[in-house]
Amino acid sequence: MVLNSQHGMDTQPTHNMENKDIIANTTTMAGVFAYLMKFQGELTLLLLLTGLVINLIRIWDRFKSKN
Repeated sequence: MVLNSQHGMDTQPTHNMENKDIIANTTTMAGVFAYLMKFQGELTLLLLLTGLVINLIRIWDRFKSKN
């Protein structure tokens, strides 16, 4: 929320959710490509788990904001 001098609080959403979407999807895609290229197993697993966690957090935030 952004303060607006005329109407108090502005209801325009911030771009944080879009940034979370981009980061989560990029991390997940990097993990999939690392797996397909048979990159280091530890790094691939780390990328996939990080993407999964970020996506779960993003989904949870959207669920909380609807309630």
